[in-house]
Amino acid sequence: GIATFLPFYLTEKFHLDEQGAISTILLANLASTVGMVISSPIGGYLSDRLGKRRPFVAAAGIIMVAGLVVLAFAPSVAIVILAQAVIGLGAGSFFSVDLALATQVLPSPDDTAKDLGVLNIANALPQSIAPAIAPGIIALGSATAIGGYSVWYLFGALVALLGAVLVYRIKGVK
Repeated sequence: GIATFLPFYLTEKFHLDEQGAISTILLANLASTVGMVISSPIGGYLSDRLGKRRPFVAAAGIIMVAGLVVLAFAPSVAIVILAQAVIGLGAGSFFSVDLALATQVLPSPDDTAKDLGVLNIANALPQSIAPAIAPGIIALGSATAIGGYSVWYLFGALVALLGAVLVYRIKGVK
C-alpha cells in the first residue's frame, strides 16, 4: 500500500521527476528500515520482559497511525522521509510483538503448522486486497481538497487505528 503508491504521491504532490522520486523513495525506504531495525528488537525485548503483548501491538499501531497521518499531510519531501521512519518504528515493533502474540493464542499445539499457515494468509490478504481497492479510494479522494493519495494514507491510518483498538479483543494474552 504505502510503497506502491509513493512514487505517484511524490510526483503529484511535490512535482518530482522520475529521478527525484527514485532518490526520495530510496531515502524513505532507508529511513523506514532503520526505524524497523531499531524498534523490532526493543519492542520484542520489552514485551518479553514485561510479559505483555497487546499494549505493545496497540502502541505500534498508534505509531504507524501517526506516521501515516504525517505522510498524508507532509509539506515537504523531508517530512515524507521522516514519516516513513516513524512508520518503520511502528512496523518493526508491531511485526515482532504481533507474531509473538499470535503464537501464544494458537488453539492447539498439534495444529501449529496449519494455524501458522492460516495466520500467514491473514497477513498476506490485506497486501493483496489493498492494491485492488486503492484506485477507488484514491479516485474518491481526488475529488476532495485533501487529494487522492492523502486520503489513501489516511485510510491506512484508520485501518491501523482499528487494528490497535481491536487487539484488545484477543483473549488469553496480556
